[in-house]
Amino acid sequence: MITVGAIDPAKPIRVGPFSSLGPTRDNREKPDVVAPGVAISAARSGTETDVVAKDGTSMAAPHVTGAIALVLSKGKKAGAVPTAMQIAVALRQNTLNYTSRWTGSEGYGVIDVTALLAAL
Repeated sequence: MITVGAIDPAKPIRVGPFSSLGPTRDNREKPDVVAPGVAISAARSGTETDVVAKDGTSMAAPHVTGAIALVLSKGKKAGAVPTAMQIAVALRQNTLNYTSRWTGSEGYGVIDVTALLAAL
């Protein structure tokens, strides 16, 4: 399972105050990565054209889900779909600020879709 924390993508990058810090109670290193999740433009319910700024890990997780969908699509076209484990490892190793060290606030770093696609 991939766990995603939320950051404010403005410089300097800051973890959203609502984003849980790791490790988990059973000492697993979570979150795995972080993605933009502060002030994300989202469709406003009840309207056809209006948007609203939303905060949350529920805004960050779709960034990672979309990146994984691109990886799977690329793999299918190439005839070699990566496994879930291969994707999870590549996701952790291909971040904007990768240092190979996990932190409780940012996991292994900020998702880097370009690097992830190049890796798989």
